Amino acid sequence: MVSKETAAHDKDDERVPEQVKMTAKQRLKLQLHREQQQKDNNKNNTQPRSVNTSEENKPTISPVVSNVSKELARVMEHSKSHPRMLKSNATSHVWALGALAELLDNAQDRECGAGKVEVDAYVYDGKYVMTVQDDGRGMTRSGLNNMLSFGFSDKEHVSGNVGRFGIGFKSGSMRLADDALILTKRDGYAHAALLSQTFLDSVAADDILIPMFSFTLLEGDGVKYVPFEPSDQSEWTSNTVIFEKYSPFNATTLMKEFDKIQGSHGTRIILFNLRKRENEESHLYELDF
Repeated sequence: MVSKETAAHDKDDERVPEQVKMTAKQRLKLQLHREQQQKDNNKNNTQPRSVNTSEENKPTISPVVSNVSKELARVMEHSKSHPRMLKSNATSHVWALGALAELLDNAQDRECGAGKVEVDAYVYDGKYVMTVQDDGRGMTRSGLNNMLSFGFSDKEHVSGNVGRFGIGFKSGSMRLADDALILTKRDGYAHAALLSQTFLDSVAADDILIPMFSFTLLEGDGVKYVPFEPSDQSEWTSNTVIFEKYSPFNATTLMKEFDKIQGSHGTRIILFNLRKRENEESHLYELDF
C-alpha cells in the first residue's frame, strides 16, 4: 500500500520513489484517472471550442469534447525506444553546425519540397531559442509521429536524398538542444509535438513519450484552430499539463507560433534548452549568437 507521504509526492508531480514500482505509462494512466474524476462534472460540454489568435477571443489549449470512460483513455503517442537513445544518437554529430546541417538537409529533401528554409535565434522568456522553418509540404499527424520514431523513413533511395535511415531529425535536434517543439501544417490541419528530454528524464520514462496536438484550420476572419486530436478530454488535458510545464509556451503563444508558418503548409522547429559549452565557460551557449 502506498503511504500518504508517497501519494502526496506523486500528487505534487514529483518523481515517484524507487520503492513504488510504477512505469512512466502507469503514472500517466493514474494521472489521467485523477483528471477524469475532476472532469466528471463537465458532462454538458460536448462541442469542440474554436480557437483563434485575436485579442478579443484568446485561445485555450484545452478543447471541450465528449467525456468518455476512463478505461478508453489511451497513452499518448510514443516511440518504442528508450529515451537514452536520444542522447546516444545525438553523439553522431561532433560539431553543432553539423547537427544544424542535418536539419537543413532534411528540409530540402524531395519529400519535404521546401523552396526556402530559414534559421533564426532569439531570446524568449529570458533564454535563447533556435528555429528552423521551411515552406515545404508539411506533415500529417502520422507523418509527424513517424519522424519522431527511430528507424522509420519513407524517403526514396535516390542520389542526393538524406535521412533514409530515420535518425536524422533526432540526432540533429537533440545535439543542439535538450528539447524541441515541432509545428507543421498540411491539408487543412495543424499539428504540434513535443520531443523533450527534460520531460522524459523527469518522469523516468522507459519509452519516448510524445505529447501531440492536432487542429482543424478554419479560414475566415483570421485563422481558427479547432481542436481535433486527441479526441479524449483526459488525454488532451494530460498532454496540456506536460506541454505547459516542459516548454516555454502556453495556449496563446503556441497559436502565435503556428501563425508564423505562412500559408497553408510548412514546418517550424523550435529548439529550446540549447546546449552550453562543456568547459570553464559552461554558462555560455555552444553556438555564439
